[in-house]
Amino acid sequence: MLRYIIKRLLQMIPTVIGVMILTFVLFYIVPNDLAVISLGKNTSLKGLDDFDQKRGLNKPLFFGVRATTRAYEDHDFSDGAGRWNGWSNAVYSAESKTVFIEPNTQLNALGFSLDGSTEYEWKLRFRGNGSLAGRKLDASTWRTEKIRFKGQVDASFLAG
Repeated sequence: MLRYIIKRLLQMIPTVIGVMILTFVLFYIVPNDLAVISLGKNTSLKGLDDFDQKRGLNKPLFFGVRATTRAYEDHDFSDGAGRWNGWSNAVYSAESKTVFIEPNTQLNALGFSLDGSTEYEWKLRFRGNGSLAGRKLDASTWRTEKIRFKGQVDASFLAG
């Protein structure tokens, strides 16, 4: 009986992988528009665009509905400020390995633009004080927080 259970559990692995691949192909590879299927052929172009925007279908496949970034995870700050280098409103401290951003600075330090009409949620791990996207950050020890904000018109956000 134990052999039978183990055999069935091992057969489950390729079945689940096959279902995942089939679902992926049906949703992303098959040349058809989910908006047209859901809304019908007589809907307006604006309706189709709104459908795609609401569900994240107009984003590249890499991002999908939710985009995460570890923009600085691979950067060694011992050799300088990385992407912050040369910014007049950001100062890098080598001894504390910290980037200080001046108050009320509008910036986008990411490698991609932020859509001005989209709401974002960032998960931050920080120590120190200041504010970001209108939210006060103040901690003497490392803390993790979520911040929700909207992108600015020029695809950036405001650091308070």
